[in-house]
Amino acid sequence: MKIVICDDSKDDLEQTLPECLDDILREDDIIYIETSRHKNVFYTAGQTYSIYKKMDELEAELAGMGFVRIHQSFLINMRYVGKLSSYVMVLTTGKVISVPKSRYPKVKRQYTLFKGAE
Repeated sequence: MKIVICDDSKDDLEQTLPECLDDILREDDIIYIETSRHKNVFYTAGQTYSIYKKMDELEAELAGMGFVRIHQSFLINMRYVGKLSSYVMVLTTGKVISVPKSRYPKVKRQYTLFKGAE
């Protein structure tokens, strides 16, 4: 997945163009994506990156790559799911994210299919 990313360790106002790179972020490196203040933040093991793009577009681009939309604001890489039960998803990083009741059956089905395919 080729995206323009910026290092989120600095404030947006402090960032200069050389700090924003046209880089390749592998889907395996992405733990989850969260919408925050009109931008999508990509969480990896070592850093966070942000882009301005609609979550629906990201979901479409990552379709078939092991990602599941569990909430309006979260797109999760199923490789990093440790547990899914009782409307709660626990990632291998320890992050706990609630899954809305309306989405839970679809999320559970997608996760079960993903685990079966591995």
